[in-house]
Amino acid sequence: MKMWKRILVLFLAPVFALSSFFSAFALESVEISPMSIVGQNTLLQMRSYLTTQYNNSSSNANISQNAGYLFALKAIAYAIAGTSYSTMDCSKLTYTALKEAYASKALQNYYIFGNTKLSSRQQYSVCVSNNLMITRSDLQTGDLIFWENPSTGVVNHVGIYFKYNGGDYVIESRSPGVVVTDWIWDNDEYKPKYYARINKALTATFKTGAPFREALGTQKVLYNCPPVLPTPPTYSGYTFTSWSPSITAGMRSNTTYTANYVDNNSIMRSAEKYN
Repeated sequence: MKMWKRILVLFLAPVFALSSFFSAFALESVEISPMSIVGQNTLLQMRSYLTTQYNNSSSNANISQNAGYLFALKAIAYAIAGTSYSTMDCSKLTYTALKEAYASKALQNYYIFGNTKLSSRQQYSVCVSNNLMITRSDLQTGDLIFWENPSTGVVNHVGIYFKYNGGDYVIESRSPGVVVTDWIWDNDEYKPKYYARINKALTATFKTGAPFREALGTQKVLYNCPPVLPTPPTYSGYTFTSWSPSITAGMRSNTTYTANYVDNNSIMRSAEKYN
């Protein structure tokens, strides 16, 4: 952010703090001025950029980045639409945008935040309990940024990070409504505290069991989502029976899936034994 903007924002901040309206939304209005908020024309350019990046990252190897661009696309749509804070607060924005992204990929049943809107503090707790926290240096488009109230030490604000033209931006909902701003790191008293990636990429490895033990390749899978199982190969004299472990829930760690087979001759011998 340019120096003149910083000086003006710092000058205006005490005025905002005295206003009863801004006091009601103390966190959302902290040191945000119209000069910090991205205008409509730039928002449209950002959406075009994110769309291009999303389309260019469609390979399975880029599954995490692809989901991140989709998160940002879903969220920036609310900024372009001028969605008000009363309609969508910070946690509703992140909850809704991310859920829409999962639904567009038919993965809504595996959305880590579930089917009930969670507060920013609850979203943070889910990320911590699922080991989804990252460092600031690891940030990529679509990651969540959490702010902590400096007085209480409690998480009470969240936004969606993205990179554009070499700059750091966040899509968030504050008192002006859903906005995009680069006013992230400049506030000495109120800076982001925690970072999380719910679209972490895991690796599913596939192979056949005894007696074949053939490698069937790997696949990148989003955290808490199921893999797309390959078609098990056919072997003369053997019948495929199952995959183990079975696909009963989404993946939460790197997992190896084994295709199990039974010898047809052993089936026939068992049948003869009981005849």
